[in-house]
Amino acid sequence: MKKRYRIQFPKRDTEEFDQDETFFYLIESAGKKKVHFHDYDVIYSKPELYEQLFYERLKYQAPSKVSEILKHSLGQSEYNLSELRVLDLGAGNGMMG
Repeated sequence: MKKRYRIQFPKRDTEEFDQDETFFYLIESAGKKKVHFHDYDVIYSKPELYEQLFYERLKYQAPSKVSEILKHSLGQSEYNLSELRVLDLGAGNGMMG
């Protein structure tokens, strides 16, 4: 059975936050803890929290959007696809892989 966490987003408008300022609250028996989206050490220390937060709650779409752009670009290419190579510049949460 998947571990479920109580996640609460701030009530105020957060659209003007910089990327490093975005956060959520993790509600546990010890209380409410403010966690920034880039606090990976905290997020990854809780099994399945990353997936619940980004996939389920925030409906993270970047992997599918990047895949669509790549597919379109390759369709426009005159190169033989079997001769192309991929250079992966990303860090690894595995969402794109």
